[in-house]
Amino acid sequence: MQNQSHKPGITPKYRGTLQGVQTIWREERLRGLFKGLGTTTIAYIADRALWFAAYNRIKESLAHTAGRSPDDAGAMIHLNSSVMASMLTMAFVNPLWVIRTRIMVQSAVPGEATRWHYNSTWHAFSTIVREEGFSALYKGFTPSLLGITHVAVQFPLYEQLKIVMRRLEHKQGRYAEDLSAVSILLASAGSKMVASVATYPHEVLRTRMQTQSARRVLTHIPDKICEGPNCPPPPAAPAPAAAEAAPKVVEVKKYRGLAHATKVIFAEEGWRAFYRGLGTNLIRTVPSSAFSLWIYEVLVQKMGHDSESSS
Repeated sequence: MQNQSHKPGITPKYRGTLQGVQTIWREERLRGLFKGLGTTTIAYIADRALWFAAYNRIKESLAHTAGRSPDDAGAMIHLNSSVMASMLTMAFVNPLWVIRTRIMVQSAVPGEATRWHYNSTWHAFSTIVREEGFSALYKGFTPSLLGITHVAVQFPLYEQLKIVMRRLEHKQGRYAEDLSAVSILLASAGSKMVASVATYPHEVLRTRMQTQSARRVLTHIPDKICEGPNCPPPPAAPAPAAAEAAPKVVEVKKYRGLAHATKVIFAEEGWRAFYRGLGTNLIRTVPSSAFSLWIYEVLVQKMGHDSESSS
């Protein structure tokens, strides 16, 4: 839904979450709904492992420098930690997100073939590098950097919501050291939803730029070569001007950068295009984020208690 352009007078293929699922099921069956799952799994494992490790290490370092406890580091330290961890993570994981997006949008329907077809994560990686260069793996990197605003909103808000939930639990007479599962889930889901709505346009921009593959066009098409006895003899040597007029292959991209992509999408499709797929995105990401943060917090609490009991 993020990737499809809406043109006047043409009904878009995917018009909503349920209708989109029905269309994919009808045309591609179950495999179509799970395209890119392998790459997604690899990308999420790498992304979350790198991010949480970097976030906690950076938060501890910044809190130590400020003379504060990591558990009471303050909003600015949480903000700086999340931004720095996100930049570090994106530098390593962006190629996987490009591959995932390409695989997800490639069509298996006859007559709707995309400009590429990848059979696996490795096949996609090698093909992109061979045909478009290594830099193509970092398409959409600028919108991804813009997406740092997402974690800059989510995780400081998450930390503050945890404080609010702890106070509510205290008012209810619950003074346990660890937050309850319900409180963690509410804090993580609430922070993710607010961050997603506030920063969603960068995801549309990132998807559009990741899926564009430069078209090769000729700037000059030479005249048809004459064959037969009535053809004039060829010139002795090509003139410099003729050499300059030789066919040249150039790369043509619809979006030439973040600002240009924003301008083109707004001019062609209006501001609504920047929020296309938002509902589907919230259905996908909010529960996922809530449960992943809950599992993370439970594991941190468990390992912390085990460390204390062993000492």
